[in-house]
Amino acid sequence: MGEVSSAFGSAPLYAQVAEDIRRRILSGELRAGDRIPPELELCELYRVSRVTVRRGIDELVRERLLTRRRAKGTFVRRWRADERDGNYTLLRSFTEEMREQGRRAVTLWASASVEEADARVAQMLHVSQGSRHLVLRRTRGAGERPFVYFETHLTYRDDYPEDDGAYYGSLYQLLRERGVTLELESECIEAIRAPRVVQEALGIGRSAPVLKRTRCMRAVGGDLREFTECYYLGSEYKYLLTFP
Repeated sequence: MGEVSSAFGSAPLYAQVAEDIRRRILSGELRAGDRIPPELELCELYRVSRVTVRRGIDELVRERLLTRRRAKGTFVRRWRADERDGNYTLLRSFTEEMREQGRRAVTLWASASVEEADARVAQMLHVSQGSRHLVLRRTRGAGERPFVYFETHLTYRDDYPEDDGAYYGSLYQLLRERGVTLELESECIEAIRAPRVVQEALGIGRSAPVLKRTRCMRAVGGDLREFTECYYLGSEYKYLLTFP
């Protein structure tokens, strides 16, 4: 751990602190049951105020990554399959997945636009048909050649950037900087033939099989929703599940 102001750009300092601790938890550097340093020690490590550290920790407690124990300290939370009525799942971004594999996620192309929801998207986002929502289309990989195509639909908010360049990094980090933490509501995985838009985006043939991953997310403590369809080249991507 160390000073974070240069590592995460213009994000608020509390979000930078939370992101660095979150990264260490998701990478396994901090494990379930580990006690994190006391607030005053974190203030020295990150060179921020105690209020900033406490706000960052509060965010991770709300995400159920950390838990406070009176008179003992703050610990990495142990996960149980039956938490939150069986519906809560730790959501990992593509950036985090690649980091866990020792690879660096790269966005090679991104497009952001505000569009009207058709019947299917409206149902997924729990909004009225024709409602404005943000649509992101991106190709990503871990090198010069993309191996995944994302099409993401987000409940509309005025504070979302609409310029393409804002979405070349981690989407979930961008959302967290705006006070939004998502949890996984449902997920479906299937092997299919790549649709034409995916063929063109990934430079593959008509008969090429891909792994399609459909994810529906909702904001913790809010009504914002996300619906994403991901198409992965099986030769370049492994879907890894780990259990406590």
